[in-house]
This record gives sequence, structure tokens and C-alpha cells, in this order.
Amino acid sequence: MRVYQIQGSPAERHYVGCGEALAGLQGDTVLHIRYQHQFTQPYEAEVEWLQSLEGVTDVKYGMCSCYEFVTQEKKPIHIEIKTNTYNERRMGRPWIANVNFKDNPKGDFQWGQWIGSPGSSGLLVIDADAGDILSKGQKDHRKPRYSVVEYGVVNPDGTINWDIDKVEAYQLANAKETA
Repeated sequence: MRVYQIQGSPAERHYVGCGEALAGLQGDTVLHIRYQHQFTQPYEAEVEWLQSLEGVTDVKYGMCSCYEFVTQEKKPIHIEIKTNTYNERRMGRPWIANVNFKDNPKGDFQWGQWIGSPGSSGLLVIDADAGDILSKGQKDHRKPRYSVVEYGVVNPDGTINWDIDKVEAYQLANAKETA
């Protein structure tokens, strides 16, 4: 959570009390406030309008109250998973990805990183938010049907529930989008 002071800032003249709003910022200074009930165009257009104002370097969504603008800034959860040694002639490198089912029911994969040397143990690394769907796996080059693919959901505490299949992952992702 981040708190910006409105009192004494250039945006004080726009302050009309409590409510959800967009704030045009320059560093830690609130230059302009646009309350949600004042929107005359789609959200994206309101953001673009605020960005076009002189001096505005950032636009954030949040809540105004008591001459303060408060925004909830989510930090991604940094995830690291150790991998075991493997036969590099048979198996591919381990992989991890954040899976987005929004535009593709088969899933669009945003790849994470694997840190290690072929055949050696290593580390899968990815940043994700709570509720994101992750997938990890390793391809078996000799018998592809033995390739390993797992799906999991990121919990708020950073742990991952790997006990879901692709259908459950798809359903959880769609439930998150509608929430």
C-alpha cells in the first residue's frame, strides 16, 4: 500500500472527498485527481488523458480520503524451485511458465528461467501474483508421452498447489478473471 499526500499538493484543488480515483503523479507528488464518477470516457482513455497533462510521469488507480490518495501496489511473488539432476541425452531442460487462458483456451505461456547446466540440478525461477496459474515440466525426448507437465496455482503466501490438472487450471484462471 502506498499513501500520497493531497493536502498542499497541486491536486488539492481537485479534491472533493472520499472516492475511487485516478491520480496523475510526478514522483511522490499528486498533480491531478480524476474521480471515477467524473469519468466521461472509457478507463483507458482517462488514463491517457492524465498522462498527457504537463508534468505527469505516472498514473495510478486508488482511493481518495482524508486528503490522501492510497493505492494498493502488488509486488510479484518471487518463486524458486530446485530441480534434480537428469540424463541430458534423454531429457530436455526443466521449464516453468505463467499460463494465461484469457485469450487462448489452450493457454499462453510466459516463460520463466531455468538456472543450471544441462544434466545438473538447477533452479526454476519466475515471478507471479497470488492466484496465477503456473505450469512446469520437462520433455522426454525418447518417449514424449512420458514427458512431465504439472499445473499449479500460486497461494497468497507464495506456496504453490501443484495438485490440479489443466482443466482445473483453466477453470481457476477464468474464475480469477471474472472476480
